[in-house]
Amino acid sequence: MPMVSPKNLLHMKRDFSPIGTRMEKARNMATTFNTFKVMHVGRDGNVVAHKLAKHGVGLDDELIWVEDCPEFVKNSHK
Repeated sequence: MPMVSPKNLLHMKRDFSPIGTRMEKARNMATTFNTFKVMHVGRDGNVVAHKLAKHGVGLDDELIWVEDCPEFVKNSHK
């Protein structure tokens, strides 16, 4: 899946890729602010999000944690 350049976020044509609806929501949300900044954060900059996403890929059903987070998240930011 190609990466979207932050500067091109607002100028994109309709995106029919798997993340197209999220890109459309981001674009619509961005128009409600006077100013905004979009940045790419690499995997090393957000280990918790990466581990959650990697874990979620293998799930067949929705999984919700209330109060306590899973051990692999707790161990991510040490």
